[in-house]
Amino acid sequence: MRMNFSKLWLVIICLLIVLQAGMPFAVAEGDLNRNNSENEPVVKVAYCYMGEYFKTGSSGEVISYDTEVLKKLSHYLGVKFEFVDCGNWKNAHEMLKNRQVDLVGLAQWSQERAQTFIYCDSNYGNTVGVLTVPENSKIIYEDYEAIGNSVIGCTDDYIRYGDLITTLERHNLHPVIKQYGNERSLKQALDNGEIDIAATHSHTMYAGTRVIEKFSYNPYFFMTWKGNEEFMHRLNDAIVQLRIHEPEFSNYLSAKYFPSLLGEPLSKAERELVNKNEVYTIYYNTDIRPLAWYNEDTHSMEGTLVDACKQISKITGLHLRVRPEWEKPEAEDNNTVKVVSHFTNFTVKPIFHDGTTDPVFLSNFNLFHRIRDNIDFNKDNYTIGYVGSRTLLNDYLKEQFPHARLIMYSNPEECLEKLSRGDVDMVYLNIHIANNIMAVKDLPNVQELPIDEITTGFSLVFQGPNAEILKSIVNKSIAKIDINELANVRVQSALTAQKEFSLAKFIRENPLEASFIAVMAMVVIISIVALITYARVMRSQREKVEKANHDRTDFFARMSHDMRTPMNGILGMLALSQKSSDLADIHTNLAKAQDSGEYMLSLINDTLDLQKLESGKMELKYSIVSLEEYYASIYAMFQSMAKKSQVELRFNNINDDEKRYVKLDEIRVKQIFNNIISNAIKFTPVGGAVAVSMECLEVKANITKQRYTIRDTGIGMSKEFMEKQLFSPYSQENNTMTSNSTGTGLGLAITKNLVDMMGGTIDVASEPGEGTCFTIVLSFPVIPAEQAKKELSSHKNHTATVQENLKGRNLLLCEDNELNAEIATRLLEMAECQVTWAENGQIAVEMFEASALDEYDAILMDIRMPVMNGIEATKVIRSLSRQDAQTVPIIAMTANAYESDKEMSMEAGMNAHLAKPVEPQVLYETLAKYVKARLEN
Repeated sequence: MRMNFSKLWLVIICLLIVLQAGMPFAVAEGDLNRNNSENEPVVKVAYCYMGEYFKTGSSGEVISYDTEVLKKLSHYLGVKFEFVDCGNWKNAHEMLKNRQVDLVGLAQWSQERAQTFIYCDSNYGNTVGVLTVPENSKIIYEDYEAIGNSVIGCTDDYIRYGDLITTLERHNLHPVIKQYGNERSLKQALDNGEIDIAATHSHTMYAGTRVIEKFSYNPYFFMTWKGNEEFMHRLNDAIVQLRIHEPEFSNYLSAKYFPSLLGEPLSKAERELVNKNEVYTIYYNTDIRPLAWYNEDTHSMEGTLVDACKQISKITGLHLRVRPEWEKPEAEDNNTVKVVSHFTNFTVKPIFHDGTTDPVFLSNFNLFHRIRDNIDFNKDNYTIGYVGSRTLLNDYLKEQFPHARLIMYSNPEECLEKLSRGDVDMVYLNIHIANNIMAVKDLPNVQELPIDEITTGFSLVFQGPNAEILKSIVNKSIAKIDINELANVRVQSALTAQKEFSLAKFIRENPLEASFIAVMAMVVIISIVALITYARVMRSQREKVEKANHDRTDFFARMSHDMRTPMNGILGMLALSQKSSDLADIHTNLAKAQDSGEYMLSLINDTLDLQKLESGKMELKYSIVSLEEYYASIYAMFQSMAKKSQVELRFNNINDDEKRYVKLDEIRVKQIFNNIISNAIKFTPVGGAVAVSMECLEVKANITKQRYTIRDTGIGMSKEFMEKQLFSPYSQENNTMTSNSTGTGLGLAITKNLVDMMGGTIDVASEPGEGTCFTIVLSFPVIPAEQAKKELSSHKNHTATVQENLKGRNLLLCEDNELNAEIATRLLEMAECQVTWAENGQIAVEMFEASALDEYDAILMDIRMPVMNGIEATKVIRSLSRQDAQTVPIIAMTANAYESDKEMSMEAGMNAHLAKPVEPQVLYETLAKYVKARLEN
């Protein structure tokens, strides 16, 4: 009932939004000027002279950061923005106060302005206070001696004036400060030498100037006049929606309009060191193509890391020279630059020496395996190969794969050759290096296993007395490195790699067969034919591998986008709730955040479901349902989605007895409907229809055979896609609608597996532009009505008994994350339990040892924790020499959701394993089950 009630409210809210969107709204005294041609309300936006911020295009249009933002927001608001030249900033404020304009942008918050105008809740950009000088000035970045002896100018309404004075006082500087009436006068004073420095903002910097100091980072907002609250509320919602749907848009505009915010200029000491023009030599390994390799033709180093160093030299002026590692002298001097690689998302970090820069390039490591091998991480004898020079990688593999036998090899090429021949089960290598070797060595039977990717950073290590200054110079340039150029270099390097001649390799590895071929001409002919056939087979397999890799890459790209979208929704709605005092508004925001969270969880569950299905470890959980209520819940689940998409949704009962009770896996059958119907709605254009028909084919031996038909008038699918890819993981046919759609591409693969698992059938018929029809046949046991009602009633009574059995129970909660601990504690306290919190496994062990006999009724144990993890803590507790150490229930409550994680928990002595996010009722029932069993025994 709770879910139905939530969905009802969601439908009501959607209807209210639709009704509100259709109503005219007021901006200026109850009415906006109307554009007769487009019939859109007009909102007047002030602009004025702000250095180079506002520009005029060839057609007279205003071009700026603001215009691009408002153009996007107009699609969410349904208004037209008209820009009004107000001359200067003061005039803009006066015209806003008199309601001659409706909006003023670039407004930084101040108490004085807030008393006169209304600020938007959400900012739409950020700026920083800056001191700027002409390009030919001798004053350089952070040259405080020169700044203290200069004349600084600013406008008399400079909002960051207080921050400017604070910055000067912090550095004990006492320059002369002059104030001017507007930005034009200030720029004129800087141009004619009346002042040495202009104090302004990063967004109002003048052409031909550069930054010598930054201070006071601040967001800026839109302002409107008092009484225009309704429009400002809608504008704020539109900004939040823009952030949710296009999270990278703000970064794109900042890089385009405010490049001064990226990185920092060089300081006086840094410039002096660069001007010495000393050569610093970097020595790279030559067997890590395409990251770095030695070109025999040009006698020079090439590759992505080499290009990154070239870009750093161009940006900073440092003379960095890259040479092969075998040229490095035994006696290193201060101009020798070392290279260190390190894992950026692994708990064990390398010890960096002084002079170690931030990563100049990031790459990824992952597992590779043979295509036909079934990987079982639970085996005790599987092997993983790795490059022996990477000691940190050895530590990582020991922690992540404790059951594996690790084998060390001298280089990545040897690792892959051993894997290809079957000497090891898997190898752990840099993805770019491995893919390059696989292409050169022609290893079509090897592919990446995308389950445990970690990021590797490549940093430079400077030596000598200037190491820290050199490190600072490089770090300031890293943000300005062109990532796209590095990607192009990596691709070009891979394309120019010379593939080994496969016939020569065959002769080397098979000398007896090669000799026999040389003797007998007929055998030569046969062998040639065989090789041609072999090449065709290998090419076919390689094409399949490349297709699988492309689909997987596309899948992860969509996953990255789809994960970010609901996460932005969650954070955006929570941010709105923090700033709102309206309880109804907060409830609405939290409901939207919950919807985004549930969508994110569904993406994760899709990935886990496919892994379970393909490994044969998914189990169906049957329960009794009323077909009438079940069909109603499915209809309600998609009704709002169909209305939002403006698609007609019809449910037709042909001859099905909805009063019947059946036994089925309620969640998995609903998952089948969800994957088919949601796709039908998603890929049906506005005005189209989706029809769902239920039909009972027969009832025999208390088994009902049901046929479900889902027909839409959507875009349809090609015959080739249906035959070859429809039910394949990560697949989605490219067309105008799918290119903008979200999803993992796993839904239909999961649906097909579920239908097969239930002993049913699924068929599809479709034509491009004509629509699609899915037909699903499933069989369910029929349960007599009286028996069904009795069992359903018993289930309700069981739920009440669970709550009663948990009252007053004393629980030990072991959880290192404070927020997760707070959530779990509140859930348990709602069931009237008493909760004691331990921040890690070591503390949990100590608390249990110090407790009275049978003081704790159960222990909830996280797995991944610092100091001592949950597996270790459980083993220690079970080994204690006290009576309750063996009987106290220990239940894993963790984000480690794989089947292997569950088996590991059970082996350590835990009673049950719950995956986060934990459903409250599942948590209550699990606790009650083991607490009751302990009391009975």
